[in-house]
Amino acid sequence: MTVSELYNHVAKLGFEDSVEDNDVFYNAANRAIFQIAAIRPAVSSVEIIHEPATNLLAGSFDTVTVGPGKEAVYLAQGARAYYFESSGTGVCRIEKLDGEEYTVIGIVNFNKAGAFHAYRGFILDEGEPTDSAVRLRFSGDYTYMIRRVAMYSELYGPSESDILAYEPFTPYDISAMRDDFLSLASPPITDDTARDHLRGYKVENGRVILLPHDARGTYDVQYRRRPAKIQNTDAPEEQEDIIDLDEDLCSLLPVLTAAYVWADDEPEKSEYYLALYRERAAETERAEAKKSSLGTVPFRNNYGW
Repeated sequence: MTVSELYNHVAKLGFEDSVEDNDVFYNAANRAIFQIAAIRPAVSSVEIIHEPATNLLAGSFDTVTVGPGKEAVYLAQGARAYYFESSGTGVCRIEKLDGEEYTVIGIVNFNKAGAFHAYRGFILDEGEPTDSAVRLRFSGDYTYMIRRVAMYSELYGPSESDILAYEPFTPYDISAMRDDFLSLASPPITDDTARDHLRGYKVENGRVILLPHDARGTYDVQYRRRPAKIQNTDAPEEQEDIIDLDEDLCSLLPVLTAAYVWADDEPEKSEYYLALYRERAAETERAEAKKSSLGTVPFRNNYGW
């Protein structure tokens, strides 16, 4: 259905050749489109390239406790950046191998407790990268905890904020990737091979998908999208843009739009069209439920769906 076709239908439902106020028509039509789209949400996908930076330490995500008189040392070759999280008060010395001894080329002091806080930075020797072996040496006068220690040879940008966190799951906010995002589909990843490879991804807040660190690959994430609004022009009766709804759902659009157009000026007419819409919408929803149940067998997979 085009915008002009909808406009003409709505005008005829008002027993007129036109709608008096174009702004009222556009507002009512867009409100109706959004409401009707919920009957059968349109689904789109976004491609995620999941390639976390390789940790040269090949370390785990375990928490390590460092106390007075103790040290935790992490050594790597060709490191260009570091990342770690700490809780408590201590110091991390960045040291390079110089002959047979290590010399300090950087110091990170930390003194935040109560939660883990992230620290990251470039590994530089007098402002330049070093090809020497490098180590992170944690020590201090107090007991504290560190975790997720990483050293990277790969850099993804000129700023320290571009240094990736080393974490068990990498979050991808799908709502920030697509302007038409409404919610993640259920399940958001439908490819059985991909889901087996992921071995337990997570979803947060209906919009963030968390992929396991080691499950490198490219994944299509399905999401329910918002229908496109029709654009307000001076001549809706001449606008030939196609409305972003399936054609069978478009059949519900004139009566609901008409109900909203006359909600203030002619409440009885509005109530009549709203009741007519609800009746037709209920029939459509019943048909949707019947269609989705045909040929399906109940099951529950490893991810709880």
